[in-house]
Amino acid sequence: MEEDRPDDKFVIEKIEMAGEVIKEPILSKSTREISGENIHRKVTFSPYFCECGRPINKENAVRCSHCQKLIEKSCSFEYQNSIHCRSCLKEFHGIELSKKEYLILLCIDSGISKPKDIAKTTGIDVDEVEETLEKFLGNYLTDEPHSFFSKELRLTQLGIEALTVYGKVYKKDEDHSIVETRISDFLASKRKYALRLE
Repeated sequence: MEEDRPDDKFVIEKIEMAGEVIKEPILSKSTREISGENIHRKVTFSPYFCECGRPINKENAVRCSHCQKLIEKSCSFEYQNSIHCRSCLKEFHGIELSKKEYLILLCIDSGISKPKDIAKTTGIDVDEVEETLEKFLGNYLTDEPHSFFSKELRLTQLGIEALTVYGKVYKKDEDHSIVETRISDFLASKRKYALRLE
């Protein structure tokens, strides 16, 4: 059996730190090692990564107001004057939208609420649109029409807030531009049809 050599190193503790060092946010990793008879702590400053996989540095890092995790700025959500990560926004405020859900909400906000029309505008399967609309009602993002004259689904206050919060994420996406153009085209053709009937 081979004996351990005194210069062998054993790592007994590894800590990832994201905190304040000399009044400047430093992202670092700390390793406590045993080397022979000595125990020492080694601190290395290396990239700290956001959940999305992008590296975080002091210029682009923000801290979630709930869980205190550091996240990359573009992954953060500003809601009620506080910074949130995606999971805390869902857990504490009940707001979470996939890109498809966001595009469907965008249609409803624009006055397009029939599943077939939403499917045509977004390119999302009509069955999936119907399921999502049911989900929105259950999550209080949309409200049933309240009068005989208004037969359109409408966004609740929570739905408006969700659309605003996630708009900052999905507006940069190419799909958002495409769907916005299709919404404009759909509403324009609807107006033309209404004028022909007059």
